[in-house]
Amino acid sequence: MIKLTIDYIKKEINKERYKCLSKKYDGAFGTLSLLCPKKHIFDTTWARFKQGSRCPLCSTKNRTLSYNFVKEQFEKEGWKLLDKEYKNNYTKMNCICKNKHNCKISYSKFKAGRRCSICCFENMKKEKHPYWRGGKDKTWYDTYTHQINWIEKVRRDPENKNYLQVKCTNCNEWFNPKYTEIVRRIKVLKGKNSGEHRLYCSDACKQSCSIVWQQKYPKNKKPYYDRPDQKDWADMVKERDGYQCVKCGRKDLPLVAHHIEGLNVNPLMSADIDLGITFCVGCDRLAHSEVGCRPIDLTKDQICQKN
Repeated sequence: MIKLTIDYIKKEINKERYKCLSKKYDGAFGTLSLLCPKKHIFDTTWARFKQGSRCPLCSTKNRTLSYNFVKEQFEKEGWKLLDKEYKNNYTKMNCICKNKHNCKISYSKFKAGRRCSICCFENMKKEKHPYWRGGKDKTWYDTYTHQINWIEKVRRDPENKNYLQVKCTNCNEWFNPKYTEIVRRIKVLKGKNSGEHRLYCSDACKQSCSIVWQQKYPKNKKPYYDRPDQKDWADMVKERDGYQCVKCGRKDLPLVAHHIEGLNVNPLMSADIDLGITFCVGCDRLAHSEVGCRPIDLTKDQICQKN
């Protein structure tokens, strides 16, 4: 490998009409002082000069764009430049696009292909979007069929083969479900949501269905649990206790006949007055706040689990 000298460097630089002012060469990354053809003095290295780097002052001056040039570039695209001054590539300027929208954009972004944000948003709406699939009112057949066809009757829409149709839970008619309805139903089937979220063709059909909002029994088929003897039992308990709370002794508050054992715990003995006690509403509330006497502890499901 030949070692470079200052004479060789000056000779190569002179070929580009530049003049080397340095008297010593300190390697490819050593600083050299050069004089450009337009008499600008600047510092650089032999490595950068060899790669094409030249006078920064001349380069900046050549890159400076005039206001008229920038305005002409906007007008070629049908735009109108409102600002009367051009500062640099990155300063946003007020413009009117070819669709008469007021917007701000820098020349660097305009040159890179960016245009009016309002036009871009409008061109991506609904049917204009390249991935438009009918919106939330339409459901894509190929996307959701394999997730619900094991439990729902499905088919392609006869008018548009891309859309999904299912049968209504109540009237058994084919209809196009909304995207949100299908998503909720799938989440229920996967155990991610509570309820059932069955599919109905309309709200009227949903409200007329006998199983909607019914967890155990159809509408108007729920068993009647009211016991007429409980009122007589409560009156006898209060009379026995002298119509006063046995805990605090107050008589001025509403009184409640409290079951020592809940109705679901011992239904057969629930009419025995020996299993009742008179409380005021405040003491009754405190009694039902204790673990084992809370309303949730006295439900059939909880009692069956204990037994």
